[in-house]
Amino acid sequence: MWILLVILVILLFPFFRGYMAFRSMRNQAQEIFRQQQQQQQEAQRKAQRQAQGKTFDKDGSEYVDFEEVVEDKGDIRATADSNQSTAPSEQQVSDAEFEEIA
Repeated sequence: MWILLVILVILLFPFFRGYMAFRSMRNQAQEIFRQQQQQQQEAQRKAQRQAQGKTFDKDGSEYVDFEEVVEDKGDIRATADSNQSTAPSEQQVSDAEFEEIA
């Protein structure tokens, strides 16, 4: 009886070692696959952030105080007439509007 048990253990031991090696390789392959997926997801997130552009919070930027300069058109014409300029006067066009950022 003991002899059969020893022979059975001797025969089953290589199968057990083979199963453990297979399981270890499978776990390593799954870990590599998981890491690749995480890298791809991180690259996608980074690309999305770059596509959205930079975002600034209230504390992350500087505020530049400015004054709007308003000129009288009458003063401009008087200056142009006194210089005897032959260039036609052009109107200034502004397409940018001021928006308060709170």
